Parts: sequence; structure tokens; C-alpha cells
Amino acid sequence: MRKVQAIRGVLAVVGFLGMVCFGCSSDSGSSTPSNLSTRVNVLSAENGTLAPVVESAGERIESATDQSWEYILTLEGVSEDMLWYTDRPGRESGTETVQNYIDLWSKMYGEVSPNAVLDGYVRIESQLEGLFLRLKAPHYDSKTNRLTFQVTLFNSTMDDKHPDIPLNIDDIKITVLNNSPEGETNNWSFAQVAPDASLEPTGTDGVYKLYLNNVYPELYQIQNAPGSGSEINTAASLVDNWQFYFSSALPNASLTAYTDTGELQVVVLELDNPSYKDNIFSYDATVLLGNVEESLFLFNTSLLIDSADNYSRVILTNHQANDVTVHLGFIETSCYQPSDFSNFCKVTGTNPYVCTFTLQGTSNAPNNQKEFVFKKTDCHANISYAIGGDLPWSGCATTQAEFTIYAKSDGRDTIDISLVNGFSVPVSIVSSEGTTYGPVTSNQGYLDTEAVYPFGCSTCTGQVSADCNQGGACSSTANCQVTKDAGATYTVNILGQQEDVVEDTVTMHVDNQVQLLAGCEGPSLTFFEGNTPKDAPNNQVTPITVSNLFGVNKIGFQVNGWYWRCGGASNCPNPNGCQNPDNAGQVGIIVTPDSNGGCTSATLDTSWTLGLCDSSVPSARGVVSVTLEDQSTCRVKIEATGLDTLAPSDGCCDCNTCQNPPQGQTTHCK
Repeated sequence: MRKVQAIRGVLAVVGFLGMVCFGCSSDSGSSTPSNLSTRVNVLSAENGTLAPVVESAGERIESATDQSWEYILTLEGVSEDMLWYTDRPGRESGTETVQNYIDLWSKMYGEVSPNAVLDGYVRIESQLEGLFLRLKAPHYDSKTNRLTFQVTLFNSTMDDKHPDIPLNIDDIKITVLNNSPEGETNNWSFAQVAPDASLEPTGTDGVYKLYLNNVYPELYQIQNAPGSGSEINTAASLVDNWQFYFSSALPNASLTAYTDTGELQVVVLELDNPSYKDNIFSYDATVLLGNVEESLFLFNTSLLIDSADNYSRVILTNHQANDVTVHLGFIETSCYQPSDFSNFCKVTGTNPYVCTFTLQGTSNAPNNQKEFVFKKTDCHANISYAIGGDLPWSGCATTQAEFTIYAKSDGRDTIDISLVNGFSVPVSIVSSEGTTYGPVTSNQGYLDTEAVYPFGCSTCTGQVSADCNQGGACSSTANCQVTKDAGATYTVNILGQQEDVVEDTVTMHVDNQVQLLAGCEGPSLTFFEGNTPKDAPNNQVTPITVSNLFGVNKIGFQVNGWYWRCGGASNCPNPNGCQNPDNAGQVGIIVTPDSNGGCTSATLDTSWTLGLCDSSVPSARGVVSVTLEDQSTCRVKIEATGLDTLAPSDGCCDCNTCQNPPQGQTTHCK
């Protein structure tokens, strides 16, 4: 959560006075409750320490499955009682002793450790901070009121996201989320932060108007276990998507804040009718199982809202400095239409299935982001986001991100980036499990790029007859449309201009493991730095300069040996004009540079169009593989797959052994 300046002058005098719960019932001493799996639990402590776990060699332990770090959380002065309330649609709440809570841990969470949000005053930061973490292996000492956990830290509001020194934290409140129901993995809870808040009576018993004053524009979204995701969206998006999030039942929430005397207050609420205007976020709030007797004013407020319905989400994020125009298009039979997003997306033309809105630039974050929520239905939601160019499915200069959400046939989503109608802005799509598709940075290539329809190619194998088709083969071995499990989150990144996306050049260190046929001499690979050939001998590492071509860093190379090649794609397989010697097919490498002189990826680029004339020639595009061996030095291994060598056509290695070429074909022997 965003940092909140604590009222430390008050807290220093009053200290931690405990957690006050309005209208709570107690379950201490009762038999095992039936609602354990739906409970959200809130506990408090006077102070604590978050200490990194170190190995014997003194190195930090990083989680192998998450971009996170392992710690030991030690809580001192833990309040003997804690608060719980049930996830919607239940409306139960109560108190429990910490000892009983720990005793019920395995029954409550099973084999899936829960996620939690920790709020507290971090001394080294000198302000309140929020930490999103996973709690494991609890140990409670009731005599000393000490509680310890093994902790995986996923994210935080601290400047140092993963501190390597112990942190001392005061006035701790921890909200432990319930796990996602079995079989579901995409449940998200929400958090809001405001410097102050008030609960004002409405005249109806138990119903108040909750005002979050000067609320921060960020909406924090955190995933319930077993997920570990965290995102920042806009407060406005909560209003926009409320009907989709909570159509089946209104949400429960815990409001935690300090009074002007330093007491930590906790109120459990049912929320409805959100409104956001003039930096004030308001709700109709029903206090569960109790009443607040008078208007309550609170400071350093956080509101945690329980998980929404299962849904698919598309989050559009503009990483450019300037605003971007987005045309949102739906096919006629889609179960979602522009009217579902009419509060911000307006139909301005004659096509009733296309609406338009403006996504602000990075200087207006978090308003450079817009979230679209699609609930699970038995129909198709077919959407195209045409970004920064012409309308969807028209024109010749439009990058499109396309989705079919909850396809009726198999209950799965399909996604792709379409360059069929050209290119307007660089785009990538990141799915919730972390896979990145793209980025596309121009209309060049992408014939073998997963989840991308190449320029002018209506399918992976067929050309479009539109004016913007520039010819060339559309043949591809990639899956141009990717299928995902329903209920995922997709982030469409509108990337910065090309000079911001890629470096001008990067030095790639080629580890050449391609061996020529016995008797063929010389280097087995030749790269072309501009118009200058540079040989890379077998079993050696050779530095190669890779330039920015067509918006990406790529370079062509040839596998040496003597092969027949046509003079042009239109001549194949006609032998006339075919020549020898040449290389085993046109192929290239695309690398993604980082800011430290290395690279983060290296892939084979097979989007060259010249063909081979001799059927016995092995195309390098099919039998050469590329592996990134070391990111820091951009060391890339190239090797032949399935063959020990790349055998030249007709066994030719030099002019002496290639005196009788096939009829109509020419050797270039001197």
C-alpha cells in the first residue's frame, strides 16, 4: 500500500492500546466451527522483527517459485484475542484467542499456507508501510505473547522491496486472507488507503456512510493463496467494475485505523454503492453484528475488501509519455458490448459495436491504466483493443490485442496480438502466470512468434487480400492464437517508443557448436554486421554486434557449406537460376538487451523468404537451435539439432568435388 505518514506524536504517548471490535461474538472454547475455510482473520501486536533467512554461507534465500524472499517474522506483545469475519456471502464475525487460532491452523488452511497483509510503522522508513506476504509454520508462546512465522515476502510499499537487514516494526496489524476455494486460483482481494475516514449515521440502525477522505488514487489488488500476485489499479476502476466484481453478493470488509487517542480500531462492514468524487471515496456501510453509537473519525485508515467473484480481467497499461487513443471493438454476437463500458467508452461513429476512450500517459499514473472485468458466462466475449491507430479490423496501421473470454466450447480464453491490419504502437501481453507474448515493435517478421498474427496474415498460413498486405509468405510453425484457462488476468502493455524499448546495439557472444561435414573447411557460421560478414568458427566463442533492425535487435547468419539456392522465392523449385555455393537457408537471431550490457532472451528468427532449390538440402531454419547460456554476457549457443552435421547438397565442399552440378544449376567455381 501507499505510504501513510503516521501520527507518531500521539502513538508515542499513548502506545498500543489494543484492538477494539464493535459487536463481536466469541468462539473461544467452542467445538470446531464449520466456517473456518471462509474466515478472514485479523490479529495485532505491539511490535515485531522481520529478519532475512540466511544460509550458512551468509547468502539470502530467494524463493524458487516466486520473485520473493524468505524471512522470519517475530511478533512481540501479541494481543491474546483476535478478530475474524467470514468471506461473502456469509455475514458472521467474532473473536478468537490466538492460541485457538494457531491450534486450528491446519484445519483452516490445509496444505496451502495463507497470504496476509501486514500494516505497521517501520522504524528505518519512519512511516507506516504495507507488506504482502505468505505465512507459514506458526509458533505461539502464550506465556510471553510471542508469535513467529516463516514468511515469504511477495511485495511491499517500502523503497527496498526485499530488505537484506532485519526490520523493526511497531503497531502491527495483520489481516490473514482466506484461501481460494478448491479448484479456483484467480481470487483477488482489494485494499484502499486514506489519511482519514469517518463513519456517519444515516438514520437507519446499523447503517452508516463511510467516507475515505483524500483517498489515495491507487487500488491495491492482492491474490488469495495459492496465488501470489499483487497489482496496483485505480480507485475509479472499483466503481467502474463493482457490478462485475460483486454481482452475486455484496462484499465484506475490515476497516482498520487509529483514533485521535492512538487506539487501533477495527470495524467489520458490508459495503455497497461505491462513489468516487473530489478525492473522496464513499460507501453505504452496514456494521456487522453491532452498531457504532456516534460518528466515528479515524486516521491512517486502511480498508481491506474480500475477494470478488471469479472472472477474467484485461488490464490495459500505457507506458508511453503521451495519451493513447483506444478503440474497443466487439463482434455482433459477443455477450459484452460497448454499453457495458459506457461510463468511459463512447460510441462516436456509425459502428454501434465500437467505442473509443483515451488512456492517459505515464505522468498521470495510475490513470494510465484501465481494467476490464469479464465474469464467467456461457457465451463468448469477443473483444479487440485497437490501439493508437485505425478502428478494429480496418485500415492498415493498427496494432490489435484480441481476446475471446470464456469460450462456450471449452470454457477457455484465447488471446493474440494481431498485425493483420498493420502496426501502430509496440504492444505485449502478459498472462497471470507470467508468460509474455510479444512484444511486437514493428510490422516486420513474427512469422514464428507465438500468439502473434503476422502483418497481412489472416491466419498463420494464409495471406490477407487487403491493401495493406505487402506479399511474402505467411507460413508459420507458431501458434498464432494461444488458449488459456478461464479466469485469468491479462495485462496489455502499450510500450514506449522504440528507442525506449530496445537498445541500439548489443554484443552477443556466439558459442558455435555447429560442425561442418568432414572435408568441408572453414568457419561453419557467418554473421552479417550490416554489410560486413564476420565468421564464427566451430567450438569457439565469437563476439557479434547485433544492431536494432525494424525495432528489434536481430542479425542474420548463414550456415556455411555448399548448397543450391534459388535466385528468388518465385523461381523455386524451378532449377533455373539456382546457384552453388551458398548457405543452408536464411536464418537470424533476435535478442532482447538489458540495461547492463547483457540480454534477457535470444530466439531464432525464421521470417526470411528466399527458398532452397535442392530437396536434399537441410534448411538451417529447421535444424539449428538457439539457447541463451548466460544473460549477463549475452552468451548464445548455436547448435544443430537432430544432425551431427549439416550435410551440403550433393556432398559438395569445394570446386574439385562439385564438377557436375544438376542440370540448369550453376556453380560459382573460379
